[in-house]
Amino acid sequence: MVAVVSVGDQVWIDTDRDGLQSAGEPGVEGVTVNLYDSSGAVVATTTTDEEGFYSFTDLLAGADYTIEFVKPADWSFTTPNAGSDPGLDSDADVVTGRVAITAPLSGTNSATMPDDPSIDAGFVRYNLTLAKVLETSGDITVGDEVTFKLTPRNDGPSTALAGWSVTEVLPAGLTFVSMSGTGYDCTGTTCVASEALSGGTDGPVITVVATVSGKKDLRNVAYVDKSPEDVDETVPLGPVPTPGTDTDETATDNDAQVSVVLKVPDLARTGFEAGPWLLSGAGLLILGAILLLVARLRGPRRRDYSDGSSPA
Repeated sequence: MVAVVSVGDQVWIDTDRDGLQSAGEPGVEGVTVNLYDSSGAVVATTTTDEEGFYSFTDLLAGADYTIEFVKPADWSFTTPNAGSDPGLDSDADVVTGRVAITAPLSGTNSATMPDDPSIDAGFVRYNLTLAKVLETSGDITVGDEVTFKLTPRNDGPSTALAGWSVTEVLPAGLTFVSMSGTGYDCTGTTCVASEALSGGTDGPVITVVATVSGKKDLRNVAYVDKSPEDVDETVPLGPVPTPGTDTDETATDNDAQVSVVLKVPDLARTGFEAGPWLLSGAGLLILGAILLLVARLRGPRRRDYSDGSSPA
């Protein structure tokens, strides 16, 4: 008689991105886990409980199987086989979510204390967002310098790898002066973060300075993007914003915009406002035109010679 055994372990969120189950990292409930035999047939399916735990029983001792962790939408697998403890690492392939195993040669076939308690999977999920404000107050006119503050954030729960970046997209009418922030390598209108950004935290503020060179109201756009080495976010950036992008209409939350409303300068003469002067000047012209019209309508006055007098 062939002995039967059990396998199982944890599905968890790798918040610190080290590929290992660390203290305080939560389990993921409701993840589907499939068990395939050596022929590729599904022999069992289960879902993780509220702690992220799963198990399979009645595996043939010493037989080959494949376990598949079905990745939820907008999630990614963490780095597999990190460290030296197989009970703490993630076994799932980052693309397929599968791992080939050989069932233990013996055991108790327990569903709650698996004979092989080391077949697990770590998930990664994070989402970068950006807030942008105009720091400059008061009236803004052509030639003024304006300052913007950009605050990136990672909604988490996992850490975003170092190398994420913030890019300013200046429209025509704003001339770039500077872009800077602590903890960034800034070149031109892009700042690249030198440190990872933990889930649920804001990144260092970035300051952008530009000069107003246009004569109409402006919309200034910026966006945050993941490291090229990182997995996809929950809500990816999508099309890269351009100066004409209206971030209120995009599907991503990686972009932000702020309006710069320019003050129209008053048309004035030296020493007094032009409005009353123009009105008074126009009034004089109209009055003169009316007097001239009246004079023409009356014509020259003729003298009455009916009394017998004669013209001189």
